[in-house]
Amino acid sequence: MLRIIITLIVLLALLPARQLQAQDPEFSQFYAAPMNLNPALTGIAWGPRFNVNYRNQWPGIDNGFTTYALSYDQHFEKLRSGFGILLMNDRVAAGLINNYTIRLNYAFQVKLSKKVGMQIGLSGGYVRKQLDWARLTFNDQINPIFGFEDFNGFPNLSTEQVPADLGINIADFGAGFVAYSKHVFGGLAFQHITSPKESITEYTDYKLPMKITVHAGGQINLTPKKRNSDNFLSPNAMFITQGTASQLNVGTYVNVSKVFGGVFYRNNFSGSDAVIGLLGLKIYFVKLGYSYDYTISNLQGYGNGAHEISLSINLGDKDGPFDQSRKPNRLECPGVLNF
Repeated sequence: MLRIIITLIVLLALLPARQLQAQDPEFSQFYAAPMNLNPALTGIAWGPRFNVNYRNQWPGIDNGFTTYALSYDQHFEKLRSGFGILLMNDRVAAGLINNYTIRLNYAFQVKLSKKVGMQIGLSGGYVRKQLDWARLTFNDQINPIFGFEDFNGFPNLSTEQVPADLGINIADFGAGFVAYSKHVFGGLAFQHITSPKESITEYTDYKLPMKITVHAGGQINLTPKKRNSDNFLSPNAMFITQGTASQLNVGTYVNVSKVFGGVFYRNNFSGSDAVIGLLGLKIYFVKLGYSYDYTISNLQGYGNGAHEISLSINLGDKDGPFDQSRKPNRLECPGVLNF
């Protein structure tokens, strides 16, 4: 888990905080959100591909974090390149803080052999961070007898000065690469490489830390006598570090015909964080997945875990209307990257 709640109303009531810090939203179904994971994955599934993601994390803690994402990517063989776009909205405490992101991705493909390739990716985007000041509560609003209201039941006013602009605009950049064959892959991504300032108020100069992601996996055919089998096992690992926070996800996907699932374990290096279960269905070129993060940290029983839904539509899938699977120059990748 790579995000820290420091703007909950309770904390703001006790501390005269003027600095709002956060870290990136992360999806447990990280390969179902390829544009967010690594810009080098842009176009790796050829497509055209559309991904929709929804995550509701810690709904039991003032609605925690809610994240929505929509992306499109496609490979263009004549350019040996993939192009993509990501739209994302990350909401903290039901909109106390809103982060709106638009990101353009590009990946250039390098063929190392007929079966091995590499993609080098770049991303550039715009982020708008917006604060709902009216929902904040400060310590000078606390009446020792009546709490946050006066004896007539009216809310106490604060002397805190409202910032001139309750939001900030950020230019954001990233880069990455991934090497792959049909049976194995590994990638490295850097996001927020310029560490842009994201402080809303004039009193702080907080900068968003660079995020580094390492991910790798493979594919084991469960029916080796069938060349293009849809039955496979895919062990995967992802490590992320950003600022003072780090996390490691390890687990396995399994795909049998039209059904897929998986189990993952997440550790945040201060202890075990969650066990993640995934179940989904593929119907022709459409994949729909649901996962639940069962919290095993100290938040167990308070945050109510995390629910996540993913929808992937790959029109270039072998069952899709623009079947790209038989393209003579296509480099095949493990099935999990075609999510």
